[in-house]
Amino acid sequence: MISLDDAARQFTGVWKMAFSADDWRRDLDRTEDGVFRSFWAMAFTAPLVALFSVTSFRALLKNAAAPDLAVLDLPLSVFVSAKLVSFALEWTACLTFLLVVARAGGAGRRAADIIVGYNWIQPITVAAQGPAIALIAATGDVGIGGFLVLPALGLSLALYWGVIRKSMETAVGQTMALIAALYVIGLSVDAGVTAIAMAFFASHP
Repeated sequence: MISLDDAARQFTGVWKMAFSADDWRRDLDRTEDGVFRSFWAMAFTAPLVALFSVTSFRALLKNAAAPDLAVLDLPLSVFVSAKLVSFALEWTACLTFLLVVARAGGAGRRAADIIVGYNWIQPITVAAQGPAIALIAATGDVGIGGFLVLPALGLSLALYWGVIRKSMETAVGQTMALIAALYVIGLSVDAGVTAIAMAFFASHP
Protein backbone atom coordinates (compact mmCIF):
# COMPACT_ATOMS: atom_id res chain seq x y z
CA MET A 1 0.00 0.00 0.00
CA ILE A 2 0.97 3.62 -0.40
CA SER A 3 -0.38 6.55 1.58
CA LEU A 4 -1.81 9.64 -0.08
CA ASP A 5 0.97 11.73 1.49
CA ASP A 6 3.62 9.48 -0.01
CA ALA A 7 1.89 9.50 -3.39
CA ALA A 8 1.72 13.30 -3.31
CA ARG A 9 5.45 13.38 -2.54
CA GLN A 10 6.12 11.15 -5.56
CA PHE A 11 4.04 13.41 -7.79
CA THR A 12 6.06 16.35 -6.55
CA GLY A 13 9.30 14.47 -7.09
CA VAL A 14 8.53 13.39 -10.64
CA TRP A 15 7.37 16.91 -11.49
CA LYS A 16 10.68 18.26 -10.22
CA MET A 17 12.52 15.53 -12.11
CA ALA A 18 10.79 16.41 -15.38
CA PHE A 19 11.49 20.11 -15.00
CA SER A 20 15.07 19.70 -13.77
CA ALA A 21 14.73 20.90 -10.19
CA ASP A 22 17.94 20.26 -8.27
CA ASP A 23 16.22 18.53 -5.35
CA TRP A 24 14.06 16.02 -7.27
CA ARG A 25 15.96 13.06 -5.81
CA ARG A 26 14.93 14.12 -2.30
CA ASP A 27 11.22 13.52 -3.01
CA LEU A 28 11.21 10.77 -5.62
CA ASP A 29 11.72 7.34 -4.05
CA ARG A 30 14.00 5.32 -6.35
CA THR A 31 14.83 2.59 -3.85
CA GLU A 32 13.80 -1.02 -4.50
CA ASP A 33 10.66 -0.49 -2.42
CA GLY A 34 10.02 2.78 -4.24
CA VAL A 35 10.18 1.03 -7.60
CA PHE A 36 7.55 -1.53 -6.57
CA ARG A 37 5.35 1.09 -4.91
CA SER A 38 5.48 3.26 -8.03
CA PHE A 39 3.14 0.77 -9.69
CA TRP A 40 0.45 2.04 -7.34
CA ALA A 41 0.30 4.89 -9.83
CA MET A 42 -1.89 2.53 -11.85
CA ALA A 43 -4.47 2.61 -9.05
CA PHE A 44 -4.62 6.40 -9.33
CA THR A 45 -4.78 6.35 -13.12
CA ALA A 46 -7.24 3.54 -13.86
CA PRO A 47 -10.31 5.30 -12.36
CA LEU A 48 -9.51 8.38 -14.45
CA VAL A 49 -9.24 6.24 -17.59
CA ALA A 50 -12.61 4.64 -16.83
CA LEU A 51 -14.26 7.99 -16.10
CA PHE A 52 -12.86 9.67 -19.20
CA SER A 53 -13.83 6.67 -21.33
CA VAL A 54 -17.45 6.97 -20.20
CA THR A 55 -17.39 10.73 -20.74
CA SER A 56 -15.79 10.55 -24.18
CA PHE A 57 -18.17 7.79 -25.29
CA ARG A 58 -21.19 9.89 -24.32
CA ALA A 59 -19.62 12.94 -25.95
CA LEU A 60 -19.21 11.04 -29.21
CA LEU A 61 -22.85 10.03 -29.07
CA LYS A 62 -23.78 13.72 -28.89
CA ASN A 63 -21.60 14.64 -31.84
CA ALA A 64 -23.24 14.95 -35.21
CA ALA A 65 -20.64 12.68 -36.81
CA ALA A 66 -21.01 10.00 -34.14
CA PRO A 67 -23.19 7.62 -36.23
CA ASP A 68 -20.23 7.23 -38.59
CA LEU A 69 -18.04 5.82 -35.81
CA ALA A 70 -18.22 2.03 -35.75
CA VAL A 71 -16.83 1.92 -32.21
CA LEU A 72 -20.12 3.33 -30.95
CA ASP A 73 -21.76 0.03 -31.87
CA LEU A 74 -20.07 -1.35 -28.77
CA PRO A 75 -21.98 -1.33 -25.47
CA LEU A 76 -20.59 1.24 -23.05
CA SER A 77 -19.36 -1.49 -20.69
CA VAL A 78 -17.37 -3.16 -23.49
CA PHE A 79 -15.96 0.18 -24.66
CA VAL A 80 -14.76 1.08 -21.16
CA SER A 81 -13.36 -2.40 -20.57
CA ALA A 82 -11.44 -2.20 -23.85
CA LYS A 83 -9.99 1.17 -22.85
CA LEU A 84 -8.89 -0.20 -19.47
CA VAL A 85 -7.23 -3.22 -21.09
CA SER A 86 -5.58 -0.92 -23.63
CA PHE A 87 -4.37 1.34 -20.81
CA ALA A 88 -2.74 -1.57 -18.95
CA LEU A 89 -1.14 -3.05 -22.07
CA GLU A 90 0.12 0.31 -23.29
CA TRP A 91 1.67 1.07 -19.90
CA THR A 92 3.42 -2.30 -19.84
CA ALA A 93 4.58 -2.14 -23.46
CA CYS A 94 5.93 1.42 -23.24
CA LEU A 95 7.78 0.84 -19.99
CA THR A 96 9.25 -2.41 -21.30
CA PHE A 97 10.34 -0.62 -24.46
CA LEU A 98 12.16 2.08 -22.48
CA LEU A 99 13.92 -0.48 -20.31
CA VAL A 100 15.04 -2.53 -23.32
CA VAL A 101 16.36 0.59 -25.05
CA ALA A 102 18.13 1.70 -21.87
CA ARG A 103 19.79 -1.66 -21.41
CA ALA A 104 20.86 -1.78 -25.06
CA GLY A 105 22.35 1.70 -24.72
CA GLY A 106 24.26 0.91 -21.53
CA ALA A 107 21.87 2.75 -19.22
CA GLY A 108 20.42 -0.35 -17.59
CA ARG A 109 21.78 0.77 -14.22
CA ARG A 110 19.26 3.62 -14.32
CA ALA A 111 16.28 1.26 -14.51
CA ALA A 112 14.90 2.49 -11.17
CA ASP A 113 14.84 6.10 -12.40
CA ILE A 114 13.10 5.03 -15.61
CA ILE A 115 10.45 2.92 -13.89
CA VAL A 116 9.64 5.36 -11.11
CA GLY A 117 9.69 8.39 -13.39
CA TYR A 118 7.54 6.79 -16.08
CA ASN A 119 5.03 5.37 -13.62
CA TRP A 120 4.42 8.56 -11.67
CA ILE A 121 3.89 10.83 -14.67
CA GLN A 122 1.03 8.66 -15.94
CA PRO A 123 -1.66 9.93 -13.52
CA ILE A 124 -0.63 13.51 -14.32
CA THR A 125 -0.74 13.11 -18.10
CA VAL A 126 -4.10 11.32 -17.96
CA ALA A 127 -5.63 13.85 -15.54
CA ALA A 128 -4.54 16.67 -17.84
CA GLN A 129 -6.97 15.36 -20.48
CA GLY A 130 -9.93 15.89 -18.15
CA PRO A 131 -10.86 19.50 -18.99
CA ALA A 132 -10.93 18.85 -22.75
CA ILE A 133 -13.02 15.69 -22.38
CA ALA A 134 -15.41 17.44 -19.98
CA LEU A 135 -15.88 20.37 -22.37
CA ILE A 136 -16.52 18.07 -25.32
CA ALA A 137 -19.05 16.10 -23.25
CA ALA A 138 -20.81 19.28 -22.14
CA THR A 139 -21.00 20.92 -25.56
CA GLY A 140 -20.86 17.99 -27.95
CA ASP A 141 -18.39 20.04 -29.97
CA VAL A 142 -15.08 18.27 -30.59
CA GLY A 143 -13.60 21.44 -32.11
CA ILE A 144 -14.09 23.49 -28.95
CA GLY A 145 -12.62 20.78 -26.76
CA GLY A 146 -9.68 20.60 -29.13
CA PHE A 147 -8.42 23.92 -27.83
CA LEU A 148 -7.89 22.33 -24.43
CA VAL A 149 -6.28 19.23 -25.91
CA LEU A 150 -3.24 21.25 -26.99
CA PRO A 151 -2.19 22.34 -23.45
CA ALA A 152 -2.70 18.77 -22.22
CA LEU A 153 -0.58 17.45 -25.06
CA GLY A 154 2.07 20.07 -24.37
CA LEU A 155 2.22 19.10 -20.69
CA SER A 156 2.43 15.42 -21.58
CA LEU A 157 5.29 16.03 -24.01
CA ALA A 158 7.14 18.17 -21.46
CA LEU A 159 6.84 15.48 -18.78
CA TYR A 160 7.95 12.68 -21.07
CA TRP A 161 10.80 14.83 -22.36
CA GLY A 162 12.07 15.70 -18.91
CA VAL A 163 11.74 12.22 -17.43
CA ILE A 164 13.40 10.48 -20.37
CA ARG A 165 16.24 12.99 -20.50
CA LYS A 166 16.87 12.73 -16.76
CA SER A 167 16.48 8.98 -16.38
CA MET A 168 18.18 7.82 -19.58
CA GLU A 169 20.56 10.74 -20.23
CA THR A 170 19.59 10.81 -23.91
CA ALA A 171 20.51 13.41 -26.50
CA VAL A 172 17.83 15.65 -28.00
CA GLY A 173 17.37 13.56 -31.14
CA GLN A 174 17.22 10.32 -29.17
CA THR A 175 14.64 11.77 -26.80
CA MET A 176 12.44 12.88 -29.69
CA ALA A 177 12.66 9.43 -31.27
CA LEU A 178 11.77 7.69 -28.01
CA ILE A 179 8.75 9.92 -27.38
CA ALA A 180 7.54 9.36 -30.94
CA ALA A 181 7.95 5.60 -30.47
CA LEU A 182 5.94 5.70 -27.24
CA TYR A 183 3.07 7.48 -28.97
CA VAL A 184 3.15 4.98 -31.84
CA ILE A 185 3.08 2.11 -29.35
CA GLY A 186 0.15 3.69 -27.53
CA LEU A 187 -1.88 4.29 -30.68
CA SER A 188 -1.12 0.79 -31.98
CA VAL A 189 -2.14 -0.90 -28.73
CA ASP A 190 -5.36 1.11 -28.49
CA ALA A 191 -6.28 0.42 -32.11
CA GLY A 192 -5.52 -3.27 -31.72
CA VAL A 193 -7.52 -3.73 -28.52
CA THR A 194 -10.47 -1.76 -29.93
CA ALA A 195 -10.45 -3.86 -33.11
CA ILE A 196 -10.41 -7.07 -31.07
CA ALA A 197 -13.27 -5.82 -28.88
CA MET A 198 -15.34 -4.91 -31.94
CA ALA A 199 -14.63 -8.23 -33.62
CA PHE A 200 -15.50 -10.17 -30.46
CA PHE A 201 -18.72 -8.25 -29.88
CA ALA A 202 -19.72 -8.70 -33.52
CA SER A 203 -19.36 -12.46 -33.14
CA HIS A 204 -21.00 -12.52 -29.66
CA PRO A 205 -23.72 -9.83 -29.77
